[in-house]
Amino acid sequence: MKLVSRELFEQFTKHKDFKSCEFVSTLQSLGITNAINNVKTTISVIDTDEHLFPISNNFSNTSDANCYVVSPMAAYIEYALVELNRINNWLLSFTVKRLIHIVGAMLRWSKIDSIVYVNNWLLSTNIYPSFWDDKNIYDTTNFLSKAFPNEAVAFRSLNKYCNASLLNSFKKLGYISIPSRQVYLYDCRKDTTLSIQARHNFRMDKSILEKSEYKVVDGSHLVDSDFDRIEELYNALYLRKYTELNPQYKSSWLKAGQELGWLNYLVLKNKHGRIDGVIGFFQNNEIITAPIVGYDTSLPKQIGLYRILTHLCISEAIKQKKVLNFSSGASEFKRLRGGVPEIEYSMVYASHLSWRKRIAWIILGKLLHSIAVPIMKKMKL
Repeated sequence: MKLVSRELFEQFTKHKDFKSCEFVSTLQSLGITNAINNVKTTISVIDTDEHLFPISNNFSNTSDANCYVVSPMAAYIEYALVELNRINNWLLSFTVKRLIHIVGAMLRWSKIDSIVYVNNWLLSTNIYPSFWDDKNIYDTTNFLSKAFPNEAVAFRSLNKYCNASLLNSFKKLGYISIPSRQVYLYDCRKDTTLSIQARHNFRMDKSILEKSEYKVVDGSHLVDSDFDRIEELYNALYLRKYTELNPQYKSSWLKAGQELGWLNYLVLKNKHGRIDGVIGFFQNNEIITAPIVGYDTSLPKQIGLYRILTHLCISEAIKQKKVLNFSSGASEFKRLRGGVPEIEYSMVYASHLSWRKRIAWIILGKLLHSIAVPIMKKMKL
C-alpha cells in the first residue's frame, strides 16, 4: 500500500488500472484549473496492492469556491440551494434553505472540505470494481487515515443496486453514510433490456434518430477542433442551462480523455459536418455512465437532440450488456424510458479526526437521511 509518485508511473504501464496514472499525469501536466476550470484540488495515485486509484485532496481549502466533485461544501450546501429552486413549494423551499444556511455555517466551521476522495475521476459519477474485499478496504482506510490525519477519507457515487457489498464493507469499518442525490439506473444485462426496448418512448426516440439528418460518429474519428465544439456544447447544457457549479471541463482535458481512454465519445454530425450533440462515456466491465452530455440548445426543441442522445446512451448500455447509471436530473423523462431511481451515497471515514469534524459528518448524515432523502423520493428529484 503506497502513494505513487509521478516518477514511478512507468512501472505500472502493464497494470490493469494504468489509466489512473495517465489520468493523473494528464491533470498534473495541464494543471488542474487548466483542465477543469472550477476545480481546486491536488490529485495523485494510490496503489492498494490490487488496484490503482486516483485520489483528490483539498488540504483544508474551504475559503474559495470549488466544485462538488471534490468539495462537500459545494455538493451539500451550494448545489442543494440550486436544487431547491426546482421545488414548487415555497414554504418547504424557504424552510429548507434556512436550515441549509445554518448547516453550512457548521460545516464551514468544521472545515468539512478537508477531505481525501478515493477513486475520484472528477466526474459526476465515479464507478468501482465489482469485488473489493473487506481486508483491502480496511488496509486502504488505515493507510490513508494515517497518511492524511487531518482529512476525512471518502468514496463518492455509491448506490445499493450496484455497490451493495461495498456499502456493507464501509459500514462495518465505521464509515458514515451521506446521501447525495437520486440517480436513475437502467439494468441492460438481463431481461429488463426487453422491457426497456418495448417502451413507447424508447421506440419514439429511436424513430427520431432514424428520421433525422444526423450521422453518429465515434470519438476515435474526431479532430482537435471537434473538442472545442464539444466543450461549447457541454457548457451550453450543463453550465448555462443548469448551473456553473457543474464541472467546467476544458477542451484539452476532453481530448485527453478520448486519446488515453478514460472517456469515449459519440457525436451527432449534421449534413454539413457540424457537431450538434455529444455523449461522453465513462465505464468499466459492468457499469457505464455518461458524464459528458451536450447539445446545441439554440436549435429547435422539435429536433429532439436530447431524446436522440438519451437513446444513444441506453442503446450503448444494451449493446454492451451493462448497467447504465444515467445520473440525476430530468427525472420524469428518465422514468418514462425505464430508469429506476436509486439514492446515491458518499461513504466517509472520520474516526481519526477531531471531535468537531466527526460530529459535523454525523449531523450531516442524519439530516440528509431524515430530510433530504424523503424530499428527493417524494418530489422525484
